[in-house]
Amino acid sequence: MAAYPCVCSQVRHFKDKTLPCLDTLVVNHLRQEAGPYAPLHDLSLCLHRRECLSVLGPTGSGRSLLLRVLTAQVPISDGNAHLRGADLFAHPTEFVRALGYAGEERKAVGWLTGRQLLRHVARLRRIPVAGVHQLAEQLLCMLDLVEKADRPVVEYSSGERTKLAVALALVGAPPVVLLDKPTEGLDPVARRRVWHCIITFVKKTHMSVLLATDDIEEAESVASRVLFLHRGRVRRILNAADLDPAAERGYEITVSLDGLSGLTATAAIEEIQETVQSLFPGRTLGVTKLKSYVRFRVMDDSVNWELLVDALDSLRRDLGLTDCRVLVTTVLQCAFYRRLVEPPSSPVPSMLMSPMSPLLGPAAAGGAGELYAGPPPRSAFPSPFAYPTTKQ
Repeated sequence: MAAYPCVCSQVRHFKDKTLPCLDTLVVNHLRQEAGPYAPLHDLSLCLHRRECLSVLGPTGSGRSLLLRVLTAQVPISDGNAHLRGADLFAHPTEFVRALGYAGEERKAVGWLTGRQLLRHVARLRRIPVAGVHQLAEQLLCMLDLVEKADRPVVEYSSGERTKLAVALALVGAPPVVLLDKPTEGLDPVARRRVWHCIITFVKKTHMSVLLATDDIEEAESVASRVLFLHRGRVRRILNAADLDPAAERGYEITVSLDGLSGLTATAAIEEIQETVQSLFPGRTLGVTKLKSYVRFRVMDDSVNWELLVDALDSLRRDLGLTDCRVLVTTVLQCAFYRRLVEPPSSPVPSMLMSPMSPLLGPAAAGGAGELYAGPPPRSAFPSPFAYPTTKQ
């Protein structure tokens, strides 16, 4: 399969031009405003053909909002998105027709069975009648829904509704499928079934998947590229080479502070940090201090396991520690934690610092400077908060 170049950088340099693009989905400087907030700020991405791109971020980063914007459920304030010649701003109906979508809400059509619902959606996607039955049975089998296929959807459990929502999004292999936390609430076996189903469809069809998740394991298992989204901004994009299992890894060392003998928690943390730092000279330790334990993260896998275990055993005996755990972290995990602790390039405004807030007077608001003032919209549309109802 030929590799298609990412045109995100080209789009950034030619903001006012429409570029020929071989990518399936191109999002160009997307911005969504809510009063003084900008939940999505200047977001650009490219989704290649037959690729699974994961949008990874913590709660409140804007993952689900991005998918709702791309499905025309939420209006955009600025920017645009293009999908196979369709324009999200000018022709949202044509844009949405080329999408498959499984959102956070798992709504049930109670009077239909799972098999009937799959067949109806297949007919709406214009699948030939001869292939509707085979497609429905294949999806039911892949997602382990055969036993419940002839029961009303209202009787499904939450996990079964989640799997059915994924199956409905994959029916007909649309050009782009948007999945919002497709394995939330599933057991480990069911999660891997869903992952296998997504990977199979991407490999055997020309479908592309945009997967929004907060699960690092899910992003590593399914995606070929990972986009870090934090506070509505793209912080970093990792490609397949960065996600290689043979790449550099690190350690996550968690020490419980319960049962300390003769030392305060602060003194114990300092001594533990000195010991851990001596095992990784020249490396920066990421330290997370909570009430009952402390966690150290380091991007280095060159230390000897025997030395590490001996050092932790010595700390356990000397300080009376009750629990010490060591986990091997991947490149993606280390990058994710690193991006969370880095300050954003431009602060996200707070409602309390808005000049419209009654809690902050105009004089005090003037001292806030550019903190709450976002860049002016670049769009030339007269009403960026409303979609046109007809083709332009």
